[in-house]
Amino acid sequence: MKGEKQHFERYKEMGKIDYCTYFVKNYLAFNFYCKVRFEGKDKVKQDRDYIDALKDDQKTQNRFLEYFEEHTDFLGLLKKFDKILEDSSVTHKSRLVSFKSVQVRSVQQGAWSKTSNGVTYTLEIHSGRVSDNMLDLSVKVQTKNAKHSIERRTFDIEGYEFESALNRQGLNKHQIDKTKSLFRERLDGRVENIAKLIHRSDKNMLDESNRELIYRGLIEILYQLRNALLHSDVRPWDQSIQKVYEQATLILQEVLEFLPF
Repeated sequence: MKGEKQHFERYKEMGKIDYCTYFVKNYLAFNFYCKVRFEGKDKVKQDRDYIDALKDDQKTQNRFLEYFEEHTDFLGLLKKFDKILEDSSVTHKSRLVSFKSVQVRSVQQGAWSKTSNGVTYTLEIHSGRVSDNMLDLSVKVQTKNAKHSIERRTFDIEGYEFESALNRQGLNKHQIDKTKSLFRERLDGRVENIAKLIHRSDKNMLDESNRELIYRGLIEILYQLRNALLHSDVRPWDQSIQKVYEQATLILQEVLEFLPF
């Protein structure tokens, strides 16, 4: 009977739904939609560009707002999704995938200069991706007597490591604070805590701008879950991960329903 019991357990395992695979199948439809809608448009070349284009698309935003209003259970699905996601601690590239800190708008890339008190700050952001306060950046500061520079590197602009790097270049406290504030200005409104909006007791407490942020954050979270799965940052066989992708699939299917052609 021992062998039969083992076979029985295997049959039971075979009967379980693999929600990671289920999620990917639904994401294929989502990805196809993005390519049909945005392929060939200015600056839309990679998967990240498609996602940013979808976030900014007014037609899709409007359809989401209508769907959100019409479907009273959708906010409840999002609340459950957020809870499951937080409990699982899914990461992508060592960064937590979370509604508490989600990129809702792309960061303006490129270099810019600012002169203050006779000091010229030439700063550059090399990637539109940001998580929390992490940026792919470089710094050049020209004072009256010297040039100070940090070559391209990823830093948390609020972290000790970034401040220490600036300090090692000989910048004083005022110059360090100015450098950080200039980066903060570029980040303003780019990363938001969507969880606090999702967990409001009633959707009537959410105005149109709140709902737009939820839309933007949701699209980003789905994209990050796709990345975490395809880049092998998660263990698909883990039960907590299966729960995440089960709920993510339910949400993604809802999204597929409101996408306008």
